[in-house]
Amino acid sequence: MEWESGLPARLLPVVREHYQNLIELSQALQAAGHPSEDIQRYVHALVASYETKLLQAIEAEKDI
Repeated sequence: MEWESGLPARLLPVVREHYQNLIELSQALQAAGHPSEDIQRYVHALVASYETKLLQAIEAEKDI
């Protein structure tokens, strides 16, 4: 994916995992007929839950 080219290699596994989870969540919610506003709220909550893990990966990259 185009956005991956700017990321350090050590961050890619974490970002890919979370990106795929967001895509799958969004698709499942759409298929179940959830309104767009609900999907946005769920995606926001999921991104917030990843914040700590992503920030730790970013900080670890800076320490190299």
